[in-house]
Amino acid sequence: MVKVGIYPKSATIYTSGDAIKPLPVQVDNISNHEIIALLSARGLKSFARPKFDKSVYDALYKKGLMKKNKSLSNDGKNFLVSYGKDKLRKALDTYNKTRERWDALQLNIY
Repeated sequence: MVKVGIYPKSATIYTSGDAIKPLPVQVDNISNHEIIALLSARGLKSFARPKFDKSVYDALYKKGLMKKNKSLSNDGKNFLVSYGKDKLRKALDTYNKTRERWDALQLNIY
């Protein structure tokens, strides 16, 4: 939908967030714990997220995938979309194998 203003001539374009394909983010080395920290930051509230060492969050901050307050940055959101569902599921399954049954994460990967 395009809305044209009166003076000066301008156009405002409204679109959904899914209409724009995100830019791929290249990350060299990322561990399973870092992937789980990103997934849980996207899908869980802060009190329900698994707790990791400070080194995991510092590494994500240095890579530009997470902000200092442990929320996702735009690059982190784009990374999760462009990384691939199969790789994300594999990281989640690997993480859950090290946990007890009651402590396993059930995250939606979309």
